[in-house]
Amino acid sequence: MKKIFYLISITLLLMSCKHLELKNTTISVSGTSRDIFRNINSPNVKIVLYEQHFENVFPYHSYGIKIDSTVSDANGKFKLKYEVKKDISHFIIVSNNTIDNKHYKIEIINKDEFETYDGRIYVEPGEEYNINVNAYKPNILKVNASVQNNTSHALSSYASYRGNIPFDWDRQVIIRSENIDTLYYLTARPDSDMTIYFRYYKSASACSSHYKLVNLHTNTNDTIPVYCTIDCNTF
Repeated sequence: MKKIFYLISITLLLMSCKHLELKNTTISVSGTSRDIFRNINSPNVKIVLYEQHFENVFPYHSYGIKIDSTVSDANGKFKLKYEVKKDISHFIIVSNNTIDNKHYKIEIINKDEFETYDGRIYVEPGEEYNINVNAYKPNILKVNASVQNNTSHALSSYASYRGNIPFDWDRQVIIRSENIDTLYYLTARPDSDMTIYFRYYKSASACSSHYKLVNLHTNTNDTIPVYCTIDCNTF
């Protein structure tokens, strides 16, 4: 009889531990998305919650499985609550609402308050997270360039903010004509110090690249005209 009692007790204890392990714990995320340059709300920004998983073969990288999401409303407000039922890491990614909608550039204003990596904001159950998002329409730089002596037909142009990495990889332009007055478009961060880079290869070697820089401070206009003359003989 005692053996049966002990067996029942152990079973109930194990069930109790299992219940505690699976006890619902809430991940709470809220915040506001605004265009801080123009002081307007940014609706339709997507906030996605992922479970973090790891490959068990080389290169052992991590990946996310989407488990919940929400979008900011007309006032730029968003709120997401998810009941966690297993012990696993979670992270948030903030982005545009659809894959082909590059309506906003996304910046997390209070990023230093979170544990982040590669655009991920790591979150834990039992905590409340307030994410402030700067979601803005980039400026369009309307570049009017007079190009001369582009004999290698390898003049490229892009805009950058804080460094020489292109601000928008999709907006790089390659000019093939030797002499041309051309018009093309780049994107920029509003109310910021930007640089338009002109990179010229004097030969086929990658080591032969040279740069000219056009610096400007943008405003909050949708389109900003830029005028420049580029003589490739002066690189």
